[in-house]
Amino acid sequence: MKKYCLLLFVSLFFCFAFTSHAQVWIGIKGGYNSSQIVLDPNLNTSEVLSGYLGGLMFKVSANPNVGLQAELNYSQKGWTELTRNSNGEIDPNLSFTMRYNYIDFPILTNIYVGKKRVKYFLNFGPHLSYLLSATNTTNDTREDQSTVIEPTFPYDEGTAKPVEFGVTVGLGLTIDMLKGTFQFEGRGTMGLNNIIDRESEGAPLSSQNQVINFSVGYLFPLGKVE
Repeated sequence: MKKYCLLLFVSLFFCFAFTSHAQVWIGIKGGYNSSQIVLDPNLNTSEVLSGYLGGLMFKVSANPNVGLQAELNYSQKGWTELTRNSNGEIDPNLSFTMRYNYIDFPILTNIYVGKKRVKYFLNFGPHLSYLLSATNTTNDTREDQSTVIEPTFPYDEGTAKPVEFGVTVGLGLTIDMLKGTFQFEGRGTMGLNNIIDRESEGAPLSSQNQVINFSVGYLFPLGKVE
């Protein structure tokens, strides 16, 4: 399944990339992830986790207002599970942080408007992510730590699925400079498959990543592919 998904992504990209008279750009980007998890059953005690985002961009366009943008990014996703004390209140002294580190490969349709230096764009399309590592950190500052409390579900590298796929939608603007283009974007991504293996003992019925990120990139024009 992974091989077929990767082959589809690469085929779509190169079919578009070598269209006659396509303008080509290459660039770098960096930004910030705000991520959480959608679980069934729901925890009701989870909060978002901040993480880093950064990588390479490659964009081609054979049409004045439509292009294709492919990226290869390092992306930190995850969430924090909060706990409750004996009174049923959120305990600020004990929580569990799950951080999943991925290589993301989105291939996005890039639609943009504007004819001057500033243009606005919409990105949308699928993404494929490969898991690099997963960590589970316990944040325990309780005075009495004799009582052992475990996370609700089994979160670690052994229970994490190695591949995630999902959908991505982004809005932003570009500003043309003398030798390149700045690109500012806000993006939302939703995983479509479980990131926790359902075969693991105590695993939830479903578990999907949900991420909002903001990034800044800089693209260099490489000219046209004839």
